[in-house]
Amino acid sequence: MVTVDNARVLHKPDLPDETLAAALRAEYALGAIEITFLPLGADWNTAVYRVIAADGRTNFLKLRSGAFDDAGVVVSRLLHDEGVAQVIPPIPTVDGRLWTRVDRFALMLYPFVGGENGYRRAASEPQWKQLGQALRRIHETRLPEPLAARIPRDTFAPTWREALRRYQDRAESEHFADPVAAELATLLRARREPIRQLVRRTGQLAAALAAAPPPVALCHGDWHPGNALLGAGGSLHVVDWDTLVFAPRECDLSLIGATWGGAGEAACFYAGYGPIEPDQDALAYYRYHRIVEDIAVDCAQILDTSSGGASRAHMLGSVSRALQPGGSLNVVRCLDANDTARALPRTER
Repeated sequence: MVTVDNARVLHKPDLPDETLAAALRAEYALGAIEITFLPLGADWNTAVYRVIAADGRTNFLKLRSGAFDDAGVVVSRLLHDEGVAQVIPPIPTVDGRLWTRVDRFALMLYPFVGGENGYRRAASEPQWKQLGQALRRIHETRLPEPLAARIPRDTFAPTWREALRRYQDRAESEHFADPVAAELATLLRARREPIRQLVRRTGQLAAALAAAPPPVALCHGDWHPGNALLGAGGSLHVVDWDTLVFAPRECDLSLIGATWGGAGEAACFYAGYGPIEPDQDALAYYRYHRIVEDIAVDCAQILDTSSGGASRAHMLGSVSRALQPGGSLNVVRCLDANDTARALPRTER
């Protein structure tokens, strides 16, 4: 499995390859002859490797540091076993567990599936349709109650909106010696009004959804082009299951035909997904919310720390592109027909 994203360049953990090789032998009976760190992804708590075994098989190894909840691993295995072929299942250990530990990391092993993510390769019409079919199956999945109880429910909380407000306030009042941080602060000051409008409108929509919540479904929770693995032969896989959430299905649908693909791609997607009339307020909320979260996360990595190397400049570029005329914020506002100074009543499904 390859979960690559062109947004960040991550650093190899301070964990010797020999330690990983020993864990693979002990837990998976796998003799690794080559372990290659892949400096890719967008999650600072995750590191990934390509592992070539003595028998010639290639596997994908994933490490996660910090607190670890294995619900995503368990659900991905369940989805695959129930026939959602676009989900790549974890390989069990010799004693049947879906993950193990090495040092301070949770370790998961998967088959290595070749391909590129949706940032690097445009999906074909059949792949868009296949994606629609896969997400429909996921959204209709009913989990066993003990497992379902472990999956969070989206409450439209203001966490990321408040974080972005704090970074905006810091940009207005603090001096930053670091040149990347200083440039970001200048950008935030120059775009203060669009950012305030973004936070305000996201809050309006959150309040409307909280007051009259739409039906919820099991959602991937972080559905964007980086988590679509596209094979040259027409295969498609949905990867990265660390953000599962019960939420309106618009959580996973919001980027389709908006900042990911156009009308033609959306038509192919919904041909696979099936009949649905998405809730327009929910679509708008999740589109805005993603921009709020992405900018806040990038601000944290630039203003709160000097680590990150070359990734810092890339993150600054991401914020700039989102806020510039024609960027994702402008695209999303154009799609939000109810973008006014007040929250408008929602139309029930």
